[in-house]
Amino acid sequence: MSISKKERTLSIWIGLAIGITLSSLLFRYALNEKEAKTRQRPGNFDGNMTAQGTSFDPLPETVAKKIPGGIVVFFDKNESICESHTAEKTPKWVIETSGAFRSERLFILIEQNPAEKTSHGFFRASELYVKSTMELAWPVKPLALLRLAANASKSSSASYALSPERHRLIGTNERTGEWILQIKDISPSGIRSSIAEFKGLSGLIEQVRLSPWTPEN
Repeated sequence: MSISKKERTLSIWIGLAIGITLSSLLFRYALNEKEAKTRQRPGNFDGNMTAQGTSFDPLPETVAKKIPGGIVVFFDKNESICESHTAEKTPKWVIETSGAFRSERLFILIEQNPAEKTSHGFFRASELYVKSTMELAWPVKPLALLRLAANASKSSSASYALSPERHRLIGTNERTGEWILQIKDISPSGIRSSIAEFKGLSGLIEQVRLSPWTPEN
């Protein structure tokens, strides 16, 4: 027995409704599974151990909301990294989260303002902005030229600071002309050390600073 056009149309709409409902349920299930796995991972915001196995102070709720689902990779309460905070000791967290693409890993440095405990700075943990005192054009290997200049200056710290195993030049800030330098050691102590090393190259480096990051929330 054949079905009418009206019955066929109704069957199609019922099938579509069932398909959409099932897809929505599967998506929600996958999302819940992902959130559950994140909560179980070392470094989750609800725990007290970083992904490196060391304890950390709880993230302020206002900060955690800006980076939902992140993982605390590093934490310390030693000297400040931000220049505006002088040499004060202050809590710092390095959070792993997703970038613009889900497959992109993004590491964010968060530092509490010692003068205003509810205020925090957000920076890209793996990047520094570096301004050279020399006029070196990009992309004609400026870091290699800087390395040659550093060797010529016979600075013992220069070859270490400019090691390709530790740093990599990935671009320039078009607005300021600063180099964007990628660093390998993204722990607070590693970031602090990289900044100190480049500042120590007097006559070659004019300025080095953290790369700001703005939360979407």
